[in-house]
Amino acid sequence: MVLTVDSEVRTKRERDIRNGFSGTGLKTLPLLESLLHPAWLAGYLSGGGMPRFGNFARYSAKPDDARTVWTFMTGHLPGNPLWSDLERYRRLWKGNLVVKGILHPDDALRAASIGADGIIVSNHGGRQLDRAPSSIDMFPAVKAAIRGNIKVMLDSGVRRGADIVTALCLGADFVFIGRAALFGLAAGGLPGVRKAVAILRHETETVGRHIGCGRISDFDARYLAVPLPEVRS
Repeated sequence: MVLTVDSEVRTKRERDIRNGFSGTGLKTLPLLESLLHPAWLAGYLSGGGMPRFGNFARYSAKPDDARTVWTFMTGHLPGNPLWSDLERYRRLWKGNLVVKGILHPDDALRAASIGADGIIVSNHGGRQLDRAPSSIDMFPAVKAAIRGNIKVMLDSGVRRGADIVTALCLGADFVFIGRAALFGLAAGGLPGVRKAVAILRHETETVGRHIGCGRISDFDARYLAVPLPEVRS
């Protein structure tokens, strides 16, 4: 189970405001823009139109109505997560528990002390707080603080295979992609996601060959130009 803690309040997403996007519709101009892309529009219409957030649809009063599902989903998203919430989830959940949205070493240590099995260093793709530091900048300090006691993963800002390689060299146990897969999905459905993943995989392999590393398991600080911070004693 992954608990997201980097989105306490809904923020001012200016692009959504400009496009009139509310989760259930768009302004006239974006709708007219879709007419310029007939292949995409055909796929959109054949797929049932507006996405209905499948994870929530079956619990909604009207699973086939996008607006009803959206209203249900937004009404059940947790806000203002507290450390006491994480403690409660740890008591109730017997499986692996991962905390996503950690950017500070002290928060990473506290999550580990509560019993988290892993953390994801993430700033929510920069969509929530545009002055937040990048995940890749904060990752070394968080990784050094954890000292290998739990899994430390990275998310946000991953656009190229080189970003994946950098994160792995910094010691990431896993690297998540969000935006690339989303772009692929929007452009071409499931085949688009597969294409996006294939591009990232090819880029990762290419970078690995350029720096003389043939296996992902071998990526480490030797391939970095900047030394990692020392582990706390």
